[in-house]
Amino acid sequence: MHIESNGNTTLRECEVAFVISDLGVGGAQRVLVNLANRLTSDGYRIALITVDSTDSDYFRIDGRIQRIALGMKQPSQDFINAIASNVRRIKSLRNVLRDMGTACIVSFVGTMNILTILATRYMGARVIISERNDPARESLGVFWDFMRRLVYGRADVVTANSKGAIASLSRYVPPGKLLYVPNVMTRMSSKGRAGSRENWILAVGRLERQKGYDVLLEAFSRLRRTAPDWVLVIVGSGSLEPTLRKLAGELDIPIEKIIWKGQVDPYPLYLRSSIYVLPSRYEGTPNTLLEALQCGLAAVVSDASSGALEYIVHRETGMVVPVDHPQELSNILGELITNPQLRRQLGEAGQSCVDATDPEAVIATWKNLLQLEPNAAG
Repeated sequence: MHIESNGNTTLRECEVAFVISDLGVGGAQRVLVNLANRLTSDGYRIALITVDSTDSDYFRIDGRIQRIALGMKQPSQDFINAIASNVRRIKSLRNVLRDMGTACIVSFVGTMNILTILATRYMGARVIISERNDPARESLGVFWDFMRRLVYGRADVVTANSKGAIASLSRYVPPGKLLYVPNVMTRMSSKGRAGSRENWILAVGRLERQKGYDVLLEAFSRLRRTAPDWVLVIVGSGSLEPTLRKLAGELDIPIEKIIWKGQVDPYPLYLRSSIYVLPSRYEGTPNTLLEALQCGLAAVVSDASSGALEYIVHRETGMVVPVDHPQELSNILGELITNPQLRRQLGEAGQSCVDATDPEAVIATWKNLLQLEPNAAG
């Protein structure tokens, strides 16, 4: 186990412990870090625990947060080995939480939620779990899907960032424990929003099957004759990058028509691009969509993204296409490419939709969930 916080190497007492598999690139990680940093600024003593080591950390956390890395995310070779590894993770997590005397534990993402619930049985701490995708669309595997149904109801509160996920969870979690909580967003500066834009179609997200980049590449390949001056910009990294690069070649997309940016800050690209596209096969409420809308981008999303559809109304605040349908995606992108006025109208409407949300109200919701006395913070 590795402990970091201003050079300290011993566990300190904390009021709130956040638990997640890792702090690598991902929307759940971004939301968790935003929340932990804000609560720290407001005086709460926070610990942030990951099963993985700190080697995979991408996001920067407040230096006052006690960072604990269990270093136990090694892959398992078979089912028996996996069970044994998870028992060790549960025991290690329980020991850490008990030694810190944590009053409230907040876990993010499916399998980690399950392990946290098991690790905290009979500890007396308040346990809040956060589901980041719609369980009806995202399978964790047969075993973990079964465990999710079995143990989620034992948490004190089960949150989700989309109303579709709440509806799915209501099948096995008591309604009184369910709560819809939007993502904790960092307000982006409005400076530069109205600047000039490039003929860029922007996609942001991990290069994994969930995100539907194969569908996007096929759709984009059908535009190369009708929109020869447009470029696809892809921000993100992941296991499918070699496969996707190969697919782009097989689709005869000129190499100069795709910019593979890797894992970079997308904010400058939001301001320079003209269209944002999210062709995912499933989602909760993706941060990248909300960020793109904040920056006035015309957005295209798949109808499998339940959280996205809470913001995107077809032809009002953005465009919606059927999931796994490259021809329809190509048609919609083609329409936006040839209609700058429509892009501008959708961008303005989407921006107004997101700007109407109140980040302070989301923070207040989380503080209420923690149920900590005001004098316990600080």
